[in-house]
Amino acid sequence: MLDTPHAYDLEATSETRTRMISALRALADFLDSHPDIPVGEFSRARLHFIPRTGTADGNAAAIDRIAHTLGVEPTGERTGHYRAVKHFGPASYEAFAIHPDAQADHDARDSYYDAVMP
Repeated sequence: MLDTPHAYDLEATSETRTRMISALRALADFLDSHPDIPVGEFSRARLHFIPRTGTADGNAAAIDRIAHTLGVEPTGERTGHYRAVKHFGPASYEAFAIHPDAQADHDARDSYYDAVMP
């Protein structure tokens, strides 16, 4: 399974990937050269990725492959919120997929949000 073509790679062209890496380096360089810009004890940097393979199983399989590459175990449930996270101190990379049934559940509950007044 881990050596199959990665459908989620279609989203991240090498140009997109290069731009992101350059932007992250530029941010780090900027902060390094501007010690007057505060970065607090609770500051965090997160890079999120959501696979869009076209199927729930494909998205979950993408999370499995990414988790393997990151050297972590996926967390959550394949039928709900499923993710792989690698922490680099206060920075992290997170890939996650939300099963369509879990998203539909959330959307149904949230559909009453503006209709109910306390």
